[in-house]
Amino acid sequence: MATIAQLVAVELDGKLSQRLEALAHVAQGFTMSEAAFEGRTKILKRRQIALQHLFDGVYLIDAQGKVIAEHPEDLKMIGADVSNRSYFRQSSEQLTPLISEPYRSYYQGKPSVMMVAPVFDHQQRFIGMLGGAMLLAGEHLIEEFSGIRIGKTGYLALVARNGVVLANGRTGEVMQPEGVATPVLQGAMNGFEGTAKTRNAEGESIILSVQQMSEVPWFVAAVWPAREAYAPATRITDALLWILLAVILLVVPVAMWRFRRLMAPLGELGQQVHERHLGVRSNPVGVSGGSEISQVAEIFNMVMDERDDVLSSLAEREAFFRSLTRGAPIGIVQADVLGRIEFVNPVFEGIIGRKLVELGGSHLFDCVSNVDRDAVIEAGSRLWCNRKCSGIVSGCKGRTPAHRSGVR
Repeated sequence: MATIAQLVAVELDGKLSQRLEALAHVAQGFTMSEAAFEGRTKILKRRQIALQHLFDGVYLIDAQGKVIAEHPEDLKMIGADVSNRSYFRQSSEQLTPLISEPYRSYYQGKPSVMMVAPVFDHQQRFIGMLGGAMLLAGEHLIEEFSGIRIGKTGYLALVARNGVVLANGRTGEVMQPEGVATPVLQGAMNGFEGTAKTRNAEGESIILSVQQMSEVPWFVAAVWPAREAYAPATRITDALLWILLAVILLVVPVAMWRFRRLMAPLGELGQQVHERHLGVRSNPVGVSGGSEISQVAEIFNMVMDERDDVLSSLAEREAFFRSLTRGAPIGIVQADVLGRIEFVNPVFEGIIGRKLVELGGSHLFDCVSNVDRDAVIEAGSRLWCNRKCSGIVSGCKGRTPAHRSGVR
C-alpha cells in the first residue's frame, strides 16, 4: 500500500512539475510589448503545439485579468474576467509560476486546476500571463490512476490539505468535501506520512497509507479494508489450525504406539527384576530394547552376580566356622549386632539345656542365669568404660554403672 501511494504521488508530482516548467518556458518566449502581446496572441498561442497536448485548455490573460485567447476555441472563455481568481492575484503579485488550488471553472463548472506563468515585456514589466487548465477527472491528471485497485476493494484517493477529496477511486467523485475527519486523516492534513489503521465514514475498519506530494499541498491516500487486508493471514491461521488438528489426530496416536513399543522392554525388565528379587527367577534378566534399557539390564545382572558371589563366599565361611565350632570343647554362641542368637554349638546347647531351634531369635542376655546377671552387667560396664574413657574416671562424671558401683 505504502509503495503504491508513493509511486502515484511521485508520478503526479512529475506531471505537475513537467507541465509547470513547460508553461514557464513558453511564457518566457512571449517577451514583447503589451500592444504586440494583445495583438498577436492567437498567432503566438497556435505556435505552442506542445502545450495543447499537456493541458485541457490553454489561455492568454492580459494584465487586467481578461481572457484574450484560448485553445480550443470552443471553451467560450474569451472576454471572461478572472481577476478575482486566487491564481491570478497570487501570480500577478508574486510574479512567479504557480499551481492553483482546485476550483470549478466558468465553463460547465467542471473541477479544474490552473497553472499560470507571468509574461513580461522587455523592461520586465508584467503584461499578462499564460495559463494551462487541467480537469481533475481528465486524462492529464487523475484518470490514469483512478482505476488502480488495491486487492479487490481497495482504492486510491487524492485529497487536498483543506479536506477536499479531489478524486475518489472508489466512487469516481471529484472535488467533494470529506465527510468525517478521522484522526489519521486530520494528521495527513497537517503533513503526516505513513500507514495506520482507522475507520472510514461508514465505520468500517480500514488500513490507510498516506503519501504527501511535494509540488502541491495534496496527498495520496491508499485505502484498503482491514477485513480484506487481513484475509490472507486469517486463511493461513485457519490452515495452520487444520494442519495442527490433523497432526494431533494422526501423529499423536502413532507416537503413543511407538512410545509403548519402545517402553515395552522396560516393563518386561521390571517384571524380571521383581521375580529375581522374590527368588522366583534365578537366571539373569533379559537384555533387550534400546541401548539405555539394555545398559540398565546389564548393570543389574552384573550387580546380582557380584551379590551372589559375596553371599556364596559368606555362606562358605559360615559353614566353615560352624563346622569348627561344632567340635569345640567349650560352649560357643553367635549373635547379631542386637544380641539376637543366630547359632550355638552342641556344647552350648548342653549347658543351656535348650536346642538351637528354641534359642534362635532370642536375646543372648536371656541365657545368663539370674545369679550371674549382676556380675555380667558390672563386667560389661567396666569393659565399656575402659574402652570409652581410656581409664580416666573423672571424664565419665560418674554416669556409667561401673563408676556408680565404685569400680576404679
